[in-house]
Amino acid sequence: MPDKTYKGSGSGRRAYADFVSLNGRMSLTVKDIMNAPAVSVTEKTNVRAVARLMKKHNVDSVIVVNKQEMPIGIITEGDIVHRLVPSWQSRWFIKAKHIMSKPVVTVLADITLAEAVKKMNDHEVRKLCVVDSENKTIGLLSAGDITENAGHMINMLQEVIRTIDAEGIAQQF
Repeated sequence: MPDKTYKGSGSGRRAYADFVSLNGRMSLTVKDIMNAPAVSVTEKTNVRAVARLMKKHNVDSVIVVNKQEMPIGIITEGDIVHRLVPSWQSRWFIKAKHIMSKPVVTVLADITLAEAVKKMNDHEVRKLCVVDSENKTIGLLSAGDITENAGHMINMLQEVIRTIDAEGIAQQF
């Protein structure tokens, strides 16, 4: 995830310019905060390998892709826990296709976060697979990514408002 600090500097116009300079617009898009590249597996990958990949990459989900790298499902930690317990030992070699959630909900990288949140709400999911124009997996966006970055945006907006208010008061005198 990009390491961004949304802090204005100087006048209200400068703070506003800093804010808008986030790709030339006032709202962030999916590509600004998505995790890329997404960790992916094929539907033939066994669950033990999926779990090892999750641990290795410190992620809580992987995208299941077909041969063309197009998403066909998603496996979360919850899928592993809820679908493999109680007899997990004999089920480690089950294939990804047997426990993945499908269909996976996808978004393009250039949609706004507001659109992404609406899609999450509409489909009642907490993760979206980010795809390119050819529907190939390029990243993953989670509800946690959005909430993690919301604080930065709120702080930036507050600074812009404070600075513009201060300038407006100063200009009246």
